Amino acid sequence: MMRKLVCATVLAGLMALFTLALNAGQKDDDKNVMRGKITKVDGNKITFQVFNAETKKLGEARELQTADNAKFFEIKGKERQPVSDGLKADQFKNLGEKGHWAAIRVEGDRVTEIRLMDRLEEPKDGAQ
Repeated sequence: MMRKLVCATVLAGLMALFTLALNAGQKDDDKNVMRGKITKVDGNKITFQVFNAETKKLGEARELQTADNAKFFEIKGKERQPVSDGLKADQFKNLGEKGHWAAIRVEGDRVTEIRLMDRLEEPKDGAQ
């Protein structure tokens, strides 16, 4: 009986460590994600301003090139919907003067994913 209890406790501990290790790996991936505003699209290049959550201000505009296999999504509420036409979609053509809030994933020197946000106000602390 005691042997079963010890084995079950050890197994539960190993499962907890494995789960923590998986979650830690996901957090490291967020280093490649930047949140901010897309202000211009020109061909396969975007002009992007990173939002600094501490100062609550947008940084300098940077021109970034998208990868050939980049993925494009629009976030509405909690749903992630694909944008089929990529940078040629209406969402990117009609940025206006204010631009559009987005989260982008950068790998190397290329943007590999763009997630357009449904809100136009500045993100709050901890917002994506």
